Amino acid sequence: MKVNLKKYLPLIILVLILLAIPLTLILTQKPQDLRQKAAPAANLYFDQNNTTVTPNQQFTVNAMINTGVNSVAGVELHVTYEPAFLRLDSINLPATNPLFPNLMSSNIDPLTGRAEIIMLSDVTASNSGMVTGTGAIATLTFTPLTTTTPTSAVSFDQLTTKIAGASGEDIGKQVLQNVTNLQVTVAELTPTPSPTATPVPTSTPIPTANPTPTPIPTATVSVNPATSSIQLGNTVSVNVNVANGINTGGY
Repeated sequence: MKVNLKKYLPLIILVLILLAIPLTLILTQKPQDLRQKAAPAANLYFDQNNTTVTPNQQFTVNAMINTGVNSVAGVELHVTYEPAFLRLDSINLPATNPLFPNLMSSNIDPLTGRAEIIMLSDVTASNSGMVTGTGAIATLTFTPLTTTTPTSAVSFDQLTTKIAGASGEDIGKQVLQNVTNLQVTVAELTPTPSPTATPVPTSTPIPTANPTPTPIPTATVSVNPATSSIQLGNTVSVNVNVANGINTGGY
């Protein structure tokens, strides 16, 4: 028995059309999902959230990146600070293993307290130039000028800072999502109090007994007889007695 295909051809075409509609929706939805996955997800932050220093105590901080799900080709970094409290001495690529080794330009404006540095990834025959992951992208060296009340911020300017995507539909597009700034406290060094000397007890001298002087006996002189009447020309015998005397004459 022969089947008349012409009779069923409109029905077959209708079924194919109905099957093609959901397939088309699925295929068109995939690029949208990919674009959603590649949405801006890169974050900038410093290697410390806050620090405390004293005036003229130079300190260094690193600007860090976490690319999230993005691949990054380069960064145009803009940083602001308060020139009344801080002086930015330099802004350079990290000394070791920079994520973006090609420095395009750097500039510091000490009057307005703004600095910028532009860097690109390393694109070679063996390297696509797509940077992913976490690492340091710039090193900033500051000198505190005076005390802060209470803190001074070193901030990423999110309006002008650019992180350029390096893959898919994100090539050259902004993929910066969020920034975390640094709080600096400049405080005078608290002097360390000098230790108080502990008094050493002084020994009480033992009084020396003064020798009691030996009393010198008082000599008593008596004459015997105590009284006598004599006549002129007569001889009288008199005894002189000395009691308690000291013989100093040697007789």
